[in-house]
Amino acid sequence: MATLKQEIYAILKATELPVAYAHSDISQLPRFSYSLIYNSELRLSGQTHSKKPSYQIDYFSNTPIDVEDFKLFDTVKNNLRIRNIAVKNWQEGVTYDEETDTSLFHYYLECEK
Repeated sequence: MATLKQEIYAILKATELPVAYAHSDISQLPRFSYSLIYNSELRLSGQTHSKKPSYQIDYFSNTPIDVEDFKLFDTVKNNLRIRNIAVKNWQEGVTYDEETDTSLFHYYLECEK
């Protein structure tokens, strides 16, 4: 049985965009990355009964995306859901570089199993 980390990687790799775990020196845009953001475990009577990691999937682009109408985001969310991975909604953040007069658009999605 694949781990959540392995399943996320397979889904993102299928998009044929560059994929990295956590921070990377990949500068190509657009690109995906993902990382562990929370890892909980349920312990009862000194025994571990379940583990529940949460990951964040990041998408970086130099152009803004309409999250309500971007097929790639729909595909990623649907492929996660097919594998019974709970997903939240895509969020957006923007970083502006005054020196180069450019923006980096950062979209992120939290998921857990």
